[in-house]
Amino acid sequence: MSLVRDCQTREGKRVVTGRVMEVTTLHFQISGKIKRASEVMPDIRTLENREMVDDFIESGERLNDKLRRLLKRCEDRMLNSKNTKGKLCTNAGVRFIDTLLGRDYQLGNTERFMSSVRIWNLRFDANCEYILDRPETGHGPGKRPTGGLFYRSHQASHGGKQH
Repeated sequence: MSLVRDCQTREGKRVVTGRVMEVTTLHFQISGKIKRASEVMPDIRTLENREMVDDFIESGERLNDKLRRLLKRCEDRMLNSKNTKGKLCTNAGVRFIDTLLGRDYQLGNTERFMSSVRIWNLRFDANCEYILDRPETGHGPGKRPTGGLFYRSHQASHGGKQH
């Protein structure tokens, strides 16, 4: 069943609008955190903390790349909805959203992306916020009562030693 048909009711429109806003919010959150971490990175004193923040920057950029690929697939379908004069049809935007959130198209990929970003945000907050707020100190995950719960270094997640 198409998302367009699902959205004929007022409640359906609210659900779709909420989902689109959530994808947008998650994208803004991850982009803002990557930017902030990149700006503070030169001020981080300890090698361990720099490596951890760098791992988060890299993984966040990979998530942003996934979003770009997902949006590109939606855009391709939207662009295929051109009318005979080569202009986009009036329903091109609906096609884009239908592809992004439609059960028959990219809904599974969109939900997996959203879940990955939510987890990334939680891990970033638990491991990097303290360091970014106090880059000149040597404190970091595992050296304060609440930290270090979610961090897995890139090397640890690929068979290497954890920092």
